[in-house]
Amino acid sequence: MTTPKPEPTLEDIRRETIKTLLDLKGQSVMDLLFHYVASANQQTKTIKLDYGNLSAWLRGTPRRLSEQKQLAFASFLGLREDQLQKGVVHSWQPTLSAFALQKHVETIKCWFGHEPVMLWEIGQRPEQQQTVRIVHMKEHLVRISAVDSVWALLLPAMGVQESDIRVLPKDWYGDDHWLNQPLDFDEVNATLLSIGRQEQIRGETGQSKDAAWQQLIRDCDLAGVTPEEARQRIFKSSRDRHSGLASI
Repeated sequence: MTTPKPEPTLEDIRRETIKTLLDLKGQSVMDLLFHYVASANQQTKTIKLDYGNLSAWLRGTPRRLSEQKQLAFASFLGLREDQLQKGVVHSWQPTLSAFALQKHVETIKCWFGHEPVMLWEIGQRPEQQQTVRIVHMKEHLVRISAVDSVWALLLPAMGVQESDIRVLPKDWYGDDHWLNQPLDFDEVNATLLSIGRQEQIRGETGQSKDAAWQQLIRDCDLAGVTPEEARQRIFKSSRDRHSGLASI
């Protein structure tokens, strides 16, 4: 008889969530801990983290990290209550294969499943075979640099299709700007919203023009005017108008 597997504790869930974000950020625990210590955040000055205890806790050793320290490290990574923090710019560069990242899909869906998602392509890194995109939501912005196989995994998890991806204008910031953290969330969000509105206006204008032509075709049909007759009338009217202007 098999022993039933115990339900995961809140600590277990937090550990797995942090490990997901570590894999998505693509940085070693040592590097992140170095940045944690070097940051000017008041919390990181008062809540010290030890590499040995942190790495042991991440491997599953219980009680090696207090809840206060777990929350401090999660906050430093960009998590709050196991969700992505709102109003900040996250930066990810997953180094795992799509197959290895598959285990995190449910967490990724949880993070991105509450808001409409829009993707903006901001550049490519041919030497690393990576495409850099901004995942844009109402209250979240994530810059992700990833290879095609990882994007093929991430896009369905975010509810986005390739056809939905937009390309930022060439005169916009570019990827180099995004590497200079931290970025102003409100400024970037306002810029993307502005570009989106301009696209929408252009789209609506095009649709209105198309709709007007369709209506004209219907009106010609109702009036019994053939396309050839309509064309002749248009060009005759144009010639008459120009000849009249020439005689003035």
